[in-house]
Formats: sequence, structure tokens, C-alpha cells
Amino acid sequence: MTVNTKKQEWIALALTGCFLAIFFLIAFLKDGTGDSGDSIEHYLISRFAFLHPELFLHHWGKPAFTLLSSPFSQFGFTGIKIFNCLVAALTGYFVIKTAFRLRILYCYPPPDPLPADREGEQVSGNLPPPFSKGGGQGGWVHFSNLALVFLFFAPVYFKYIFSGMTEHLLGLALILSVFLMVKKQVTLSALIVSFMPFMRSEGLIIAGVFALYLMVKKQYRHLPLLLAGHVVYGIAGYFYYHDVLWVFNRIPYLNLDSWYGEGHWPDFIFKLYYVMGLPLFGIFILGLVRMAVKLFKKKFIQSQPYFEEELILVYGSFLAFFLGHTVFWALGIFNSMGLGRVLNSVIPLTALIGMRGLEWITTTRIRWLNRILLYGILLFVVVFPFLGNPASLKWKKDLGLSADQKLINEVIPELNAGSAKNLWLYSHPYVGMQLGIDPYDPSQRGKISAINDQEGLPAATVIIWDSWFSPVEEGYTLESLQAKEFLTLESLHISPEDPAKKIAIFVMKDKGMQ
Repeated sequence: MTVNTKKQEWIALALTGCFLAIFFLIAFLKDGTGDSGDSIEHYLISRFAFLHPELFLHHWGKPAFTLLSSPFSQFGFTGIKIFNCLVAALTGYFVIKTAFRLRILYCYPPPDPLPADREGEQVSGNLPPPFSKGGGQGGWVHFSNLALVFLFFAPVYFKYIFSGMTEHLLGLALILSVFLMVKKQVTLSALIVSFMPFMRSEGLIIAGVFALYLMVKKQYRHLPLLLAGHVVYGIAGYFYYHDVLWVFNRIPYLNLDSWYGEGHWPDFIFKLYYVMGLPLFGIFILGLVRMAVKLFKKKFIQSQPYFEEELILVYGSFLAFFLGHTVFWALGIFNSMGLGRVLNSVIPLTALIGMRGLEWITTTRIRWLNRILLYGILLFVVVFPFLGNPASLKWKKDLGLSADQKLINEVIPELNAGSAKNLWLYSHPYVGMQLGIDPYDPSQRGKISAINDQEGLPAATVIIWDSWFSPVEEGYTLESLQAKEFLTLESLHISPEDPAKKIAIFVMKDKGMQ
């Protein structure tokens, strides 16, 4: 029995291209932004980085993400969605490639160790196919191509493809680094890992896992490469911050007393369930169990190709990331909000782990049962996101505008947004996006907290208060602004879709909008 790697390459490219075409279609047809806050903020930083080059060094904005996405952001929010569509498609491609390299194949019994292969080479294993009674190639199923299903049918991962979020880029860098490490391209892999902290701060956790792997493999000479990203950005930022250590000193999460509070230790288990959905979560747990079983069986460790790479880089990276966020949220440190979407960064790894789980339960000695289990579970995975339960995809809600965004769209036309003479004070990121102003020009935009310097405000100052970001991020309630004697409440708007969403417009008393 043989597997033609060149044919598998074409299949992987074709499947990736099909999903990418679907992503592009959704990006152009749906007007959603993923969420109303961070997604918009990342887009705005990316969009205006060419006008304000210091934004390329904005630590919260993730400098590597800003650098790579900024050319796309010049075409509006759809542009940054296209960027993330490309990122997701590439991620799917390398999940397939990594699964193939790790020999995640559907077969019974488990394959003998296969020789190190090159592109286009025939690789072989002496085993019968899973669905036929004898040998030969007729019933062979190459399992690695199913990786796209395990990745793209995770509901929350799919939802945030169409956003300005940074998790997907870290996920791409992570799976690419694993793939390159398995291919023994250690230098390039380590260099990519070194820039992960500038895609998301959790990249520091991942870098630690890769450092452990290099030490286990006695690749000590490659360890300094994991610092390359910090060296490059440290030097680049020195000319702006006058501090070569700004990459450490300006990390926005170094806070042991988070203002978002704290959660409970099991919270991220439930969050992972909602990110992945029931069927993917179930077979993922089976994948974890299977690795635990393997660790007690010496024959697996000795016979399975790339066992250490899979154990440390796939399972280890996932567990380090997951446990890190569990600790941060439970202890209320590092400004963790306990958001489940951060787990999107490691969904490419859960796809591989889940494939191991499915491989395990569909390799019984009863071949007709294998067929039923395989196709039955895959059907459940594909259908689940559309079943309308709490862990599935809500097509209109998740891919459309939120209630507060719709309300802002109704209010903004009344504000004469094109007027260059107004100073706009607001907290909600979507307000700036819809006003059509440069939100990083202090003559056009400021935070609501600027009212503390009343005398320094121009007469044509407009305050746009919202019911979420203004009180949570800046501490201003509607009542606190109404109590300001120098402000006049011009209008109050309430969302008909969600009455809790409100927008209030204030101007300087006795001056109004001029």
C-alpha cells in the first residue's frame, strides 16, 4: 500500500481553496465585525499605522499583527477580514500538512514507522485498509485531509475569522512552527516562534514550550533564536521609546490586580466546550486520553514517528496555553477577562488532538463499525454548528452587527460626522470607525476623561457616551455625566433590539454643536 504525497498536496490545496472562497464570500456579504471592542481597536490601529508610525510599535495592538495586516486594512474593515480569511486558510493548510507529517492516518492496525518522506515521494506501510477484508489500496482513507473539518467547524473559531482579532494569526504561526520543527527546519521554526509575543502576549508561553523541546532534543545552539523577535523590536522601538527594553516594560498585562475581577478554576473547561462545540470537544478529550495511554506503553514511544514533537509541541503547547489562561483568570491576574475566544489560538492544535481521538475509536477490528463511527461522527461535527444550541453558531448574531453597533449607525448621521471642527470624546471603538475621523489625532478625538480638563476643551466638543465601554473602560455612568454642570444632554437613544444598549449625546452647556 502506498500514499502519493504529491497527490495529497493537491488535495490539500484544493480543499483549502474551497474554504477560502467560502470565507471571501462571507467576508463581503456579512457586515459583522466579530465584536464591538477589541476587533475594532485592532483594525483602527492597523488602518492608521501608516499615518501614525508609532502604532507599528503599539504593544497592546500587537506589532507583528499590525505590520502584516496594515496593507489589507487600508481597504476598510472588509480588508482586515480578508486578511484573517487568508490566515485561517493557511492555518488549515498547515494543519493538514502537519497531520500528514505526524502520520495521523485512519487505518487498522496502527502503521509501522514510515520512512522520512519528501514531497512527491511514495511512502508505504504494511497494513490492510480499514474498510476492506483484505490487503490492497481499495479501502484506504487518508485521514489528514479531514483536519479542515476539525478546524473550521469549531463555531467560535469560525465566527472570529471575520473580525480584526489577533488569535488566528498566532494560531497560524503556532501550527507553522510545529510543522517546520517536524520537518527539521529548526532555525526557521525558532525564528517564527520568537515573533509570536508580538502577535499575542501568550506567545511568551509558547516560546517557553519550544525552548523545552529544543533542550530535550539537545538543540542548544538554536535557543538564542527564540529571542530574535525581542531583539528586532527592542532595537526598532528604542528610537521611539528611548528604551531598548520597552518590549518588557510596556507589556500591558503586567498587573497582578486585574480590574476585570477573577473567575473559577473550571471556567476555561466550559469555555473550551463552547469554542469547539460538543462533537469536537468530545473527540478532543478522547485524543488527550489516548496520549495519556500512550505514555504508559513503551512501544508507542519507540515506534511512533515524531512522538516527542507531537507530545511536547502539540499537546504541550496546548496544555501550557490552556493552563496559563486558567490560572490567570482564576487568580485575577494579568488583566484576564476570562474570554473564551483567546482559545482560538490553539484550536489548530485541538484539531490534531481531536483527529487522534477519532483515529482511536474508529480503528476497531470490526471494519463496518469503523465506517459507521467515522462517517457518523463527521456528520455530527459538520451539522452541529447549525443546530441552534448554545454552543453552536448563531448565523445572524455572530456574523452580523451587534445591537449597540446598529444603534450607533442610527445615531451617527445625526451628528454631522463629517464636520472637522468638532472634538469627539467617546469610549466605544465603533463610534470612531463610523465617524470617519482619525481616532489618533488629538484634535479630532479624545477619551471621555478629557472632560476633567474642562477649560482645555474647545467649544465644539461632543461627548458620545455608551452603556458599556464608557462605564467599564472609563468609569463614567450616564448619571455621572448628567451631574456635570458644564454638560448638556442633547439626546438619549435606546436600542429597540436590546434596551440595555444606550447612546447619549452631550455637548458643552450653552454652546452646543457649532
